[in-house]
Amino acid sequence: MLLLAATALYLIMLLVPRAASRLVERLMVIAIVAAALAEGFLLAALPAGATLALADGALLVGKTTIALEMLLLLLAAALVRSVSRALDGPAIFLLLLNLAAIPFLLTSRDWLVTIVALELLNLSLYLLAKLPGLGYFLISALATTFFLGGIVMLYTATGTTHYESIEMLGASSLLILLAILLKLGAAPFHSWAPDLYAALPLPLALWFSLIPKLAMLGLLLVVAFHSFALPAAAATSLAVGAVGLCGAWQIGRFIAYSSIVHLGYFLLAYSGLREAAFGLYLGVYGLSVLLFLLAVLPIRGELAAIAALRSNRALGGIFAAAILSLAGVPPLAGFFAKLSVLADVQALAVLAVLASTVAAANYLTVLRDFLFGRAHASGIVLGAGLSHLLALIAIVIIFAAFVLAAADTKIKITIDFFVDFL
Repeated sequence: MLLLAATALYLIMLLVPRAASRLVERLMVIAIVAAALAEGFLLAALPAGATLALADGALLVGKTTIALEMLLLLLAAALVRSVSRALDGPAIFLLLLNLAAIPFLLTSRDWLVTIVALELLNLSLYLLAKLPGLGYFLISALATTFFLGGIVMLYTATGTTHYESIEMLGASSLLILLAILLKLGAAPFHSWAPDLYAALPLPLALWFSLIPKLAMLGLLLVVAFHSFALPAAAATSLAVGAVGLCGAWQIGRFIAYSSIVHLGYFLLAYSGLREAAFGLYLGVYGLSVLLFLLAVLPIRGELAAIAALRSNRALGGIFAAAILSLAGVPPLAGFFAKLSVLADVQALAVLAVLASTVAAANYLTVLRDFLFGRAHASGIVLGAGLSHLLALIAIVIIFAAFVLAAADTKIKITIDFFVDFL
């Protein structure tokens, strides 16, 4: 559906005047929401525990992958209009091509299908980034080389490229995992991310930091690797991201190092085989980052200008909720998401708490500048539609985690302990 929509919109952009760009933006949102609704109907129709095999088992559709696709499509629908305004003419259709790769990436059960979907995802990102994305292009080319090398080793040893054979050969799984970590920007393979996000226009940096990364995390969840490299990458990402935040006062760099810290938590949940915690963190992080990104779009610059958001009280309150959730301050959703990850983690729990403390100090510094800094910009006025969307996401972040946390016994026990202690 998204491939057809991308083709149609590309033809519209070529045939109609530039004045019709707003119509194209609305059509893009409609196409993405329609795809998300189609995923919702499929999710409701599919029985619990059932899967749908397509193309001789090369694609496997299950409830988990459908839910991930819906989350990504809805996040993209919220961002796409802001991002499309930073692009030139027909380049807008590349956003839909970027999204069209995600269902294939998440439902693939064959490495050949996965590599094609991955390159469709990456090629659209290269074209969107243009010159600032040269470093990203080189890193992704290196990652693709590792990925293909792992697939070749796997096929040579087993005679198949199916996912089920990945555990048969440790070296191939390590190469493929290394490629995924490179594309995610997890430390110590993170050096391209801060420079790229700082050089891109802010709306495009927001897209890069959210949609492709969550798609790659979804792929990681589907593949189910088990490797010593995962805890090491988690620990390194927590330390590097927390320290990097201390000197990141440009919004792009701040977003990059913030995502590295949270990648550490994702990898901790993944290495601890906590699928429920991984899914909870994925949803909470996606919504919190989306709220933060949409809130900072009006200032378009240094974090020192964040005080300008005070001129719009609703936007300021929503921004504060997003920052506190990302920092993991109770009782917001980010706290419960981090608690769900740490419930089963022992060896790296101390490092995770220390990294969260350092990162939270930097988040709260931004909040201090927002509350007490000097505003250098005039009043910010948002459209009613965007204001309502931000308010809805803020309500979800504040209240939804209580329902999700109640379903996790270990989180409930931990919360009861703190309540009794206080």
